[in-house]
Amino acid sequence: MLRKQIQDRDFWLRRPMTFSALDFSSFKIVQLEALYKHYLEALYKYSHIMAESERYLDMYNDERPPPRAWFIDNDILPQEILERSPELIRQNDLLGLRTCAGCRRELHQDSFSDSFRRRWTLRLGEHGRLCYTCQEARRRATTVDARPSVYRLRPVIATEEYQGV
Repeated sequence: MLRKQIQDRDFWLRRPMTFSALDFSSFKIVQLEALYKHYLEALYKYSHIMAESERYLDMYNDERPPPRAWFIDNDILPQEILERSPELIRQNDLLGLRTCAGCRRELHQDSFSDSFRRRWTLRLGEHGRLCYTCQEARRRATTVDARPSVYRLRPVIATEEYQGV
């Protein structure tokens, strides 16, 4: 299968499916089953896994995101999917929400580098501020050397459940 076909969201809706598409998808199902069996025993350790999975799935529940969107087609976990620590919630939730200009999601202060306390003035050509994930995704999309830079990502204050994993 060509990479272009795999990333084409409408490709998987077309019928009848080609034999190579059926072969590829059945192989992926076997891989997912193996991963499920491997991780099933460890799931009880992560009490927030169901809520986090639902948050990830609900990101674009209302409407389909645009195809080949730079803010989605990356290997970075979106902001506010993992359970936020009580400390982050206490510090940032009173500041309200702002919409990221990339992913268009309403996020809390801890997802942005710019403070909510200051007025966000836009420069010519800007459509708003980007969350940490969209900043890194844009940097990677516009950089020739697109290797991940873990030092540019927001430091995460993990809940006790994820520390040491």
